[in-house]
Amino acid sequence: MEKRIRDKADQWLVLRESGKGIRESFGETGMAYVQWLLIPGSPESGEIPDELVSRWNALLLQVFARTDRYRKPEEELWEDLRRILQDWDTWEETENDVSQIFLENWAVPRTSHFVGREEELARMRKCLSEVKILILFGMAGMGKSSLAKEYASRFQRAYDRAVLLPCERGIRDALADDSILPVRGLCYVPQGKRGELGWYCRKKLNRLREIITERTLLILDNLDDLVDSYFSRICQLPCRILVTTRMKPETPGIPAMEVGALKEQEELWESLAERTLKPEEKECLRKLSGLFGDNTLLIRRVSRRMLEYQGDLEAFQQEISQMTDLDDLFHLRELGVTEQQVMREASLLPLFGISMQEFQRYSSRASLGTLQKLERKGLLEYDGKRGWLSLHPLIRSHVRTVLGVDCKSLGSYLHAFAREMKDYWNFLREQKSHCHQYILALLKALPIETQGLEDLFVLADFLWQMGEWETAEQYVRRLYAFTREKKGESHRYTAWAANLAASVYYNQHRYVEASHWHRKAWEAYRDCQEKEPFYEALYLAKYSRCLWWEGERKEATACLKRAEGIYLTAIAEEPKIRRNKSFLVNLYIEQTRRCLEVKEYDQGLQWCRKAEHLCETIGAGEATRAFVCHDAARLLRGKGERERSSAYLEKALLYAEHSMESGDGERRAIQRDWKSWEKQE
Repeated sequence: MEKRIRDKADQWLVLRESGKGIRESFGETGMAYVQWLLIPGSPESGEIPDELVSRWNALLLQVFARTDRYRKPEEELWEDLRRILQDWDTWEETENDVSQIFLENWAVPRTSHFVGREEELARMRKCLSEVKILILFGMAGMGKSSLAKEYASRFQRAYDRAVLLPCERGIRDALADDSILPVRGLCYVPQGKRGELGWYCRKKLNRLREIITERTLLILDNLDDLVDSYFSRICQLPCRILVTTRMKPETPGIPAMEVGALKEQEELWESLAERTLKPEEKECLRKLSGLFGDNTLLIRRVSRRMLEYQGDLEAFQQEISQMTDLDDLFHLRELGVTEQQVMREASLLPLFGISMQEFQRYSSRASLGTLQKLERKGLLEYDGKRGWLSLHPLIRSHVRTVLGVDCKSLGSYLHAFAREMKDYWNFLREQKSHCHQYILALLKALPIETQGLEDLFVLADFLWQMGEWETAEQYVRRLYAFTREKKGESHRYTAWAANLAASVYYNQHRYVEASHWHRKAWEAYRDCQEKEPFYEALYLAKYSRCLWWEGERKEATACLKRAEGIYLTAIAEEPKIRRNKSFLVNLYIEQTRRCLEVKEYDQGLQWCRKAEHLCETIGAGEATRAFVCHDAARLLRGKGERERSSAYLEKALLYAEHSMESGDGERRAIQRDWKSWEKQE
């Protein structure tokens, strides 16, 4: 299909030279639109990137628009077609080029202050030239990740591309995340279906199997579960694979290499000090290195600490001799208030880190000076050239244990981040990817506490919207249990948590579970002493869903009418508050769709007109208008008014193209209706 469209489009450009109009070239009938429309993810669209598919469909909408209001000038349409074909050519040239197939990946910068390990690097080079897979194992802090990155950087000419896959949350989640492993032409768009994450992983693996070769190096970093079901699937890829793990591997047939103590410790000390050490300093460090099991990370910290004493080795040795645990070594409690707060905040970072610019958006204390100071102390890893900030897993774990990471200590930080996330859907794709990882890291690290609870609700709401269905289900259940225990059965937070759980199930089309949680939300809010009209009507409207699904349609309709009355009263009292009007539109859409379900078309049109009028009054967004117009089209089609129905459907299609993601379920439903109705005519 994609090849046929490409060839046909070239013919249309030739017809342009003969003076034909663009619509005439495409085909006069509405069936021409149906013939050439592409649906993202469908077999007909092949591997064409979703962005190109969206632009192509938008052009078709302009060409076949029935009124001039929705059409660009002829020359602009021809120019859009030319640009689409130009980008199509570029995509076809690069789709099978492995050096271009992966979008920019932060993967393999050389670790700062890397020294020695020449023998290990030579063994790795020899091994990976003979076999596909090599496992590096050893204690935390021995330098496995640094060694893997150095190998990728040192021998980069042996590979077309090296990609780092941080496996902190397991291979499946890392593989599915397009911010970690972006592949041109693929994009994960959650639809709320069971097993969709696994389906996308298999799709991406199949794509990788087609495009990569043995000249691709894939690094699975911090994979501590070597029996991960996806590990065997990854091993079937035709590329070279380098694994780092703390676990001693028991994988027959796969060679493994233990990463032990660094032999070139004196070179590391001098690299960290950026000067030649005195003989007495070397002797001091040599004695101390044995105390820490030759752990590279701890040696780095000891070296940094010695430099802070500025030559007073006696005082330094006395301090070291009194150490009893890691807390003494890292001196976290001796840090200033600002430094401690930055370390707490940094301990919430994803394992592979985050850009300095992104971190500073939420942390008011993360100044460049503070980060550089912590980096000099060996507590943070900060790459000034790339502006990249990360924290070693061992230090991160220690910060959480010693300093304590809780909602109270991070109140302003958490609130700023949650407030920023309210604009999440307007972020660029790259920003969304970073925030996706950040939200997961935050919710995994922060305990549920009364302080910051509202902000945790805001972030938890994004879990299911980002497609993290399993994580969302587990987390919202924890939220509900916590609020019920701490706040009681009848409390707005308890209702909020139950409503969040209902959303998780509802958007997976698990309506029985959703009904159960909608009922819990209404019961928790019904007896609250201080009720807000907005939430009272919202939970009541959702509770009516339970009754509708259970066949209690009269009671369901009564609940919805009562909710409408609450909204109308609130709007009359405070007409400037927009959200009441916005949710009243949603309530009218709910009523409309129930009428559609029972084929009460006249009654449904009355609700639809109310929704349409209110949309005009408040200037509703195009996505909401797409819903309303689509419902109107289906109601009119049911009444047999095909011409008016087609006009509404065309408007719905335009609104959807402008406001919804290519994989959005409602947008696809509108496109399917357009295709099927055009065929009938």
